[in-house]
Amino acid sequence: MQFKITFLIWACIIFSNIVFILGTIPFQRAASLERMNNEASDITNSISQVTTTAIMTSEYGFAVEHCRGVLKKSQSLVYIVITKNDGFSLIHRKVDSKIDTLKDDWKEDTLKGYWKPENLHTVRSEIQKK
Repeated sequence: MQFKITFLIWACIIFSNIVFILGTIPFQRAASLERMNNEASDITNSISQVTTTAIMTSEYGFAVEHCRGVLKKSQSLVYIVITKNDGFSLIHRKVDSKIDTLKDDWKEDTLKGYWKPENLHTVRSEIQKK
């Protein structure tokens, strides 16, 4: 009799944990995606404000330093691409200083037509899915 009661209690505990976990995962996923979208939007607006003058005057030093700082502070960013209407781009990527000591963390490129935004005059932030 005691074994049946213990088994029933454990079955109830396991069942309630499974129901709780399966019920909360979709909400946690939605909250995580919303947080990432908000972070992407904030970073995009920050970079947009900093680089507007730099792109118009072709003085990219401050924009490069700002993007380096943003990449260092953010754990979730891998790269930042700033592209002018003519295709000229500044590509910033996160570099692990222990492994990649001789490589630069930014470069100029034209992207040779590989990436052209559809609407050239909007500020966008996107989460890239694998």
